Amino acid sequence: MYDLHPIQLIWKRLNQLDKKLESLKKENEQLKKIIDSIKPIHIDRIEYKINELTIETLSGTLNIGLTAQTDDESIGGVVEQIIEKQRENILGTSNSSDSSQTPTKETEEIIEKNG
Repeated sequence: MYDLHPIQLIWKRLNQLDKKLESLKKENEQLKKIIDSIKPIHIDRIEYKINELTIETLSGTLNIGLTAQTDDESIGGVVEQIIEKQRENILGTSNSSDSSQTPTKETEEIIEKNG
């Protein structure tokens, strides 16, 4: 396929790479000169004139903090479920587990205070 000896192929490729390297060096030097010729812009002061701004259209949703997009009854049901779970965790019992444990007086006081 190739009539050249492998060493000749390597030498040829090396020369190609050397030419490419030289052309890239020249291009790099030209770009450095262009960059050096660009003068930097100096801005003394920026003034914002907010009172001159006008808003033509304002749309969308602004959510701050936790918001619930449902009716009060659904939220109440969720809150009741959370309270019941906390009560079960404090008492150490649930409807599905063994209810042989009785809450201590201290635990009952915590439940009464928290709802």
